This record gives sequence, structure tokens and C-alpha cells, in this order.
Amino acid sequence: MKKTEKAPPELEDVTDYILFFGTFHVYKGIEYLCHAYWSSLAHRDKKLVIAGSGKWEFDCMKKDNNQIIKINRFITDAEVSYLYRNASCVVYPYISATQSGVLSLAYYFQTPLIATTVDFFKENIIAENTGLLCMPHDIDSLCNCLNIIIDKTFDRKRMQTNQQNYYTNSYSSVQLMKELETIYSNNEQIKNTHS
Repeated sequence: MKKTEKAPPELEDVTDYILFFGTFHVYKGIEYLCHAYWSSLAHRDKKLVIAGSGKWEFDCMKKDNNQIIKINRFITDAEVSYLYRNASCVVYPYISATQSGVLSLAYYFQTPLIATTVDFFKENIIAENTGLLCMPHDIDSLCNCLNIIIDKTFDRKRMQTNQQNYYTNSYSSVQLMKELETIYSNNEQIKNTHS
């Protein structure tokens, strides 16, 4: 990812917000995030930024208000960097998922995160360490996590350090090369055994 950063025009003078980033699909739980946001303490002093692209299919998004900022278009790499670096936290409220590339972005930018316990996130987030986990389809559980992560006593630095370590051990180019070398070596051993 490039090191440049550019604020999306929709976020002029807006920082310290709650972020959802990705394509807009029902299975990503955006509707639950909106309801949890309005039920939490977060809406009092933090905006909710929903950035990505797709068809709006969410009732809670039809309200005309200035607390929820919708960015429905292609997001450049420089804007992605700004979105993650200036967010108070990122939320992945998925109700189902097999895998997701956005998790590595949260780790890369060290953005405190909340995600649901769908399989991929449950397997790749260390609860209370690299992120907070809540139940899918559960507005109260998500609301509770939002209240925890925006609380002034929440240890952001600890989570960010843990995310950096997880990223280095799981996603860095050095780690990926090691994994490829292991796969290659194992394939060579199998090939030699069958020769």
C-alpha cells in the first residue's frame, strides 16, 4: 500500500469517527451497525462513516442526518489510508463471511477494531487483544463493543501494538515468503518421495 494519504472530500474536517469500509452487501451487517451506533454512546460525539460502494439496501440509511456520512464510490488507496488512520475504530459487523481482506487493512494501519464472531474473524482476531468480538445479528452486543472501544479508559495503544505484531507475523511480505518457501519445500519432499 502506498504511503500517501488524501482525505476524501466527503470527510473535510472530520476525524475520530467510527468506520465501516467495504462493499455494501446485506451479509456485511451494515444495518446492524447503524442500529448499534444509534443505541450506543458513540453517536453523541463521533460520526459513523460508511465508505465503499454498492447498492443501498438499508432502512437505517434512509434517515437524513449529519451523523452518518456515506461515501458510495470507488475509494483510492490514498483515501483508504486516510480513512483507517483517522478513524477511532473500524467495525466489521458481518453476519456471514468466509474470508475478508479488510481485516489485514485494520492490522496494517493499526486501527482498533470490532468484528463479529463469524468464522473468518473468529479465527484471525485474538479477542480483547487484536480486536473486540461481538455476536452476529446482535445489536446489543455490537453496541456494548462500541461503548467499550470509545471509552477514554480503553487501551488503544495496547491493541495497536498487538495488531502490529499480528500483522508482522501473519501478513508481512517476509512472513508470506517464509510460508511460500515452506510450501515449496514440502512439495519437493513429496515429489522426491514419489520418485
